[in-house]
Amino acid sequence: MQGVRAGGPPRLTINFHPDRLTRDGHTVIEGLASTGRYRNQFEVGYTNGVVSPEPGGLRDRCERAMYGGAYHRPGTRPEERPKYGSLTFDDSPYGGWPRFGSCHLVLKPQVLDRVTVSVGDSVLGPSWLAGSATAVAAAAAGRTAPSEPRLARRLDGPLEAQVHGPVDLGRDVEAISVDPSFVGTPVADGLALVHARFGVPWHTGPPVERSAQGWSTTRDQELVRRALQERASSGQPCTAAWVGVVARSSLWAWTSGDDKVIGEIAKFLWNELFSPTRPA
Repeated sequence: MQGVRAGGPPRLTINFHPDRLTRDGHTVIEGLASTGRYRNQFEVGYTNGVVSPEPGGLRDRCERAMYGGAYHRPGTRPEERPKYGSLTFDDSPYGGWPRFGSCHLVLKPQVLDRVTVSVGDSVLGPSWLAGSATAVAAAAAGRTAPSEPRLARRLDGPLEAQVHGPVDLGRDVEAISVDPSFVGTPVADGLALVHARFGVPWHTGPPVERSAQGWSTTRDQELVRRALQERASSGQPCTAAWVGVVARSSLWAWTSGDDKVIGEIAKFLWNELFSPTRPA
């Protein structure tokens, strides 16, 4: 069967967009290269999911409910809070949950010992909490359920993984898979720094692109239409790197600098780019 490693270990991945800006004005890849850690939204003020790093925000409330207030005890530091990824039993080159990023970290198997798992996106209310990733892996060992072809584009994964404790690049990350549209960009420079400083190799996955010509967007917004018109005029395909450029371009002056509006539009474009037959 394609896409299933029956009886093999699960893959733990964290999808991310390397060129998005964080609260300190640096991109995600620059943060990885400078700190040597993958950080959560309580540290950097940004996430590819629901942005709510403030106390009492949606993610804060979810974590209080999920973990019984364990991360709300006095003295808890932002970096101690979970980082969100996916547990998968296939070898998809797009990572476990592409909705949250065009690139992904592949974590080492030993990280499973400090991972909990939920079915579905926890911020939307998971159907149930599955406990430790090690227990889930043991229960699923030897499964023979059919899967999609390896290159099938599945926007969402079935199992969300919450990594407890730091995600240290040198200790915890096996490799970084990168959308090929970032080759020759500042993102590639950042990846070279990550490799030089922390020894983490990177490789490109299959391209994700589509023509702007005939892209009939489901989002009725002038900003999106203008971005697609400009790309169509250039004759270049829409790619993951293009979505990042759009998010940082002067087109977004209409939003009066509202970072959340910009972020939502960028998410929408990426979701439709990756999986054009599914709602974003």
